[in-house]
Amino acid sequence: MYGLPERLNGQSMAEWGQIVRSAKVRTCTLNDSYLDGRPTRNGQAWDHTMTPTKPMRPMAPITPKSIGAGYSEVFATKPYAHSGWVAHDSTYPETEAVAYWHFPTVVTELTLYSETMSVWTALGDDSPYAACNGLPGMLQDGTGSQNIRGSANYYMWVQNRGSSIDCGEEQLGGLVEFHNGDLIYSADVTNLNQATVFLQDQTIGDYYSGPVPLSGQGNNGPYTGSSACIVEQNGDSDILPNFGTVDFQWCRAYVNVSGTTSLYSMMHLPGNAQLFRHHDVNTLNNPQYPANYCAYAELPNNPTNPTYPDSSFNVDYIQGCA
Repeated sequence: MYGLPERLNGQSMAEWGQIVRSAKVRTCTLNDSYLDGRPTRNGQAWDHTMTPTKPMRPMAPITPKSIGAGYSEVFATKPYAHSGWVAHDSTYPETEAVAYWHFPTVVTELTLYSETMSVWTALGDDSPYAACNGLPGMLQDGTGSQNIRGSANYYMWVQNRGSSIDCGEEQLGGLVEFHNGDLIYSADVTNLNQATVFLQDQTIGDYYSGPVPLSGQGNNGPYTGSSACIVEQNGDSDILPNFGTVDFQWCRAYVNVSGTTSLYSMMHLPGNAQLFRHHDVNTLNNPQYPANYCAYAELPNNPTNPTYPDSSFNVDYIQGCA
C-alpha cells in the first residue's frame, strides 16, 4: 500500500523487514485498470465518496439493444457544438451520471487565435430544458483544455443550466493540483431537493465535491430523463483545438426503476430512452489549418456485444470530416 516491497510467500519476517528498512525508493502509482467501472488502487475500487471499502451497488441486467441500429445521428457545425453520446427521455428517472476520461492535452501550434474545448458528463438534457431559465436543466462538470495563442491552459469546472441566476461555467478553485493526461472521474448526482457534483483527478487523488444550490428563485436541478458524455467545442471562437483523442470509459447512469436504483450502461438505459450520437463538430475559419478538422464520436468499443456493461468510446480529432 505504501509502495514498499511486498512480503513474499515463505519469506521470514526478519528477512522482509530488513528488505523494507533498506529500501531507497518507493513505487506509488495509481493503476488505470477498472473494477466494475472504477479505477483501482491496489486492487480496491474507488468511488466518488473516497471510501474504497464501500460496497458497490449492483449492475442491473441489461436489455440488449443494437447500437448499430438503435441510435440517431446528430450533426453540428456551429460553435458550442457537441460530440459524443446522449441518452434522452428515459422512462425512468436517472439519479446520477458517471464517467471517466483522461484530461486531454491540446496542441499549441496555433498562435494567432485562442481555442477552447471541454469534456464533460451531465445529468439532464441540453434542449429544450437547459435554457438557463430556472426550469429543470442540465447539471454538468468536466475539464477545460485551451490553446491561448500558443500557450496551453487547463482547468476544471461545474455548471448548473437549470439556473436563471448564475448559469455560466464556473471554474473550480481550491484544487491542490491537476495535470493534463491524468485520469478524471466525474459524477453528477441529484436527490430530492439536493444536487451534487463530484470531480476528481484519480491520478493524484485531488477532488472537488460540493452541492449545487437549488433553493431560491430562479434555481432548479437537472432534468432527470437524460444523461450524456460529451466533448464540446466552446469559447468565443469557431476554432476547435487539436486535442488528439478523448477516451471515455464507463459512461453510466443510476436509474430508479419502480423504487429500486441500479447502475446501467448509458448505451442501454431501461425503458424507452433514445440514444443519440453527436459528431462532426467542425473547425471553421482557421487560416492556419487549411484542411477541415472535426471532433468525431466513434461507436462504442463493444458494438457487437450489446450486453457488455461498459459504455466506452473515443472522440477523435480528425481531418477530412463532412
